[in-house]
Amino acid sequence: MDRKEQISDIDSLVVKYLTGEATEEDRHLVLTWIKESPRNRKYFDELKEILKAAKLAQPDGYYDSDASWERIKLRHYKELAERLADLDRSKKNALIRTLIRYAAVILLFITIGIIGYRHIMATIETTPKEVWNTVEAPYGSRVKMVLSDGSMVWLNAGSNLKYSSDFGKKDRKVFLDGEAYFKVEHDTSKQFIVSTSHLDVKVYGTEFDVKAYSDEDVIQTTLVSGSIVLEGKIVSRMGKRSVELKPNETATYYISDRKQPEKIPDMKVLPSATVPVAKDLIIIAEINPAIYTSWKDPIWYIEREPLSSLADKFERRFNVKFVFTSEALKNYKFTGTLKDETLEQVLNLMRFSAPINYKIVDNRVVLSENKYFKNAYDEMLIKNK
Repeated sequence: MDRKEQISDIDSLVVKYLTGEATEEDRHLVLTWIKESPRNRKYFDELKEILKAAKLAQPDGYYDSDASWERIKLRHYKELAERLADLDRSKKNALIRTLIRYAAVILLFITIGIIGYRHIMATIETTPKEVWNTVEAPYGSRVKMVLSDGSMVWLNAGSNLKYSSDFGKKDRKVFLDGEAYFKVEHDTSKQFIVSTSHLDVKVYGTEFDVKAYSDEDVIQTTLVSGSIVLEGKIVSRMGKRSVELKPNETATYYISDRKQPEKIPDMKVLPSATVPVAKDLIIIAEINPAIYTSWKDPIWYIEREPLSSLADKFERRFNVKFVFTSEALKNYKFTGTLKDETLEQVLNLMRFSAPINYKIVDNRVVLSENKYFKNAYDEMLIKNK
């Protein structure tokens, strides 16, 4: 083992020995190492001198052996110690005087650093940590809860709501990933804020629905009563501070950094009450709120909804995965009501109203086209036009 490797191996033991933290075994190892050669003894003595010099250079009451030895363990100090062992007495004394001056400056900064660190740590320790609560509705379930201000929240399947333990004291802000229906207690002194990935919904007291799943390309807000405003970067880009919704209106934002052009609907096929606020944001008035909010109720209303979007809702509601063997199947639209039906009951209702076959394999629902029923179905559509 060469000298540098020896120094590296023995450093931690010497530190413990000279600061009084060594165990009986550590002390024995250090003493044995010192006795092995005069060179080891000389190196040990020089390290001890450096520690004394560092201690003398520091004001009373501020000495910290751990901090000082952290500096001794630095490569700079190791090199100085090696040089000391090889110099004659006159040169050695000059080098030590230089080291003392150097140590005084370094340890001044160490002292300031330690005081600052301890002040910061004391501040951190005395400042109460903010605790966050998260409520989750797993696939196949829905959750109803009451917040500390009395507001009621219904969480749809596959959703989670996050809020601070201080909710209601300074503010009333929640973070939503998924879909939730809110019945907010009125409080003019504290706005209720629902924060999503791309916009915030702000109210004082009202009922509304927000759908903002992170894996979908749209954020949809539906107002049942009262009033709400939408804020965020998407609104600011339009040169507006906020966008206000009135009862029986729904606002849909098509997320610009994720959307596919074909996902934005053609204005020609949208209801006449549709108002284009921007190319990515539309508001539809005079809607039936139950179509957007009845997922939480015993009776779920569906109106002319494509199977593509229904499949997403069924996946969360029944905790399954839908597989389409034909893209054409996604375009079939359904209207009706569901009341606590099982997955198979729902699939049978769909099979009787459209040319669709299904089979369930584990937790996968495989949809295919019923070719025998398709011709009759197409003829029926033509007659009803």
